[in-house]
Amino acid sequence: MLFLRFLVSLALIARFASATSNTWNTLYQDVNVIFGVSVGTKSSEVYATGYSSSGQGGILFYSGDRTDLTQKPQTWSVGGLNMDVAVSNDDQTVCLVGALGIFYGQTGPTFWAANPQSVPWNSMVSQNVRPFGNSDFAVVGRFTNNQGTSNGVAVSSSGPGGSWTVHDIAGLSEQDGYYARYGSFPSATTWYVSMGNWPHETDAKLENWSVVRVSSRLSVTFNVLNEGVPLIQFMSARHLQGTFPGAIAKTTDGGHTWTKVFDSNGQFYFNQIDCFDVNNCFAVGENMKSAVILKTTDGGANWANVMTLNGPKSLHAVTMISDSEIWVTGGQPSVGQFQFKDWVGTYFHSIDGGATWTETSYNGYGFDMAWEGGVGYSSALFKGHADMWTYTQSQQS
Repeated sequence: MLFLRFLVSLALIARFASATSNTWNTLYQDVNVIFGVSVGTKSSEVYATGYSSSGQGGILFYSGDRTDLTQKPQTWSVGGLNMDVAVSNDDQTVCLVGALGIFYGQTGPTFWAANPQSVPWNSMVSQNVRPFGNSDFAVVGRFTNNQGTSNGVAVSSSGPGGSWTVHDIAGLSEQDGYYARYGSFPSATTWYVSMGNWPHETDAKLENWSVVRVSSRLSVTFNVLNEGVPLIQFMSARHLQGTFPGAIAKTTDGGHTWTKVFDSNGQFYFNQIDCFDVNNCFAVGENMKSAVILKTTDGGANWANVMTLNGPKSLHAVTMISDSEIWVTGGQPSVGQFQFKDWVGTYFHSIDGGATWTETSYNGYGFDMAWEGGVGYSSALFKGHADMWTYTQSQQS
């Protein structure tokens, strides 16, 4: 997929919950390119992965105290681009995924580098990995072997160096636009996968190699700013035609059989999904005219639209802290034309299960989030610059 070639910039935003005052501090500048963010059981240990614009390929960043972000050696890279990172529930292993493979490494500041994990497929395209069980991981995407391509979830067993099992989501195919994109795994046997794809571009210039589609909202033009820093652009609806296939699939038997529990009927496709338990989930989706937040409290039997954002707005990441506290992030372009504008990132916070939301806006499109111990981290996209921020909130007396 072309979107796995695009380059972005980063802001890491750390937030303490339950607050009435706040301060911003810039901790690190000029980070290369960051997509996925993860945190271990120690909320001070942050991992972020992406791509080095200097041509080093896939990269990993680490912070052990939320005051610095250090790039780890490149020797672990699994290919040209890493899209996501996760820390195992036993806090022993980091797993990274991208366009070409899977990589394991040890948690902590020393971070030994290992070879890419041997997996039972010839190629893979993934932008999502989640911890699974105690020491394993679940990877969402497309996996190809000699028998064909599976569109679904690959689950490891026996920790690093163990075997992998690929589960195809039968009945929801790539040919129909139902690409497996993101997953949530609230139990060993009950999983949810958000699916979809965006329509075809109608503008010929978007087919040029230097312009890469990210989603229905985002595109990237390479080598247009100083030192080859990419220009992130916000897509206009006039460039697209067709429908937005989107669905949510569920399994209750560990991936052996699947049920489609929601279909957008071509109205929007899905980005992230997150579940607090097997019954309570939130998912975000979008098309070219709006973005939505969906909620289920009965295991996917019914879905309620708890928010619709009209206009050129996008939602990409969602995290459930509890069944009542939810964070959602995305963004939109600044005022003016679609292209060549910076971003306005928006964070939505609910403490009543999505009935009401508190909205805050900052520079930078919110792309991914990770939370632990009341502290949250978020990668954010910019037009052509990169910072690391910490955002602290505290109760006033």
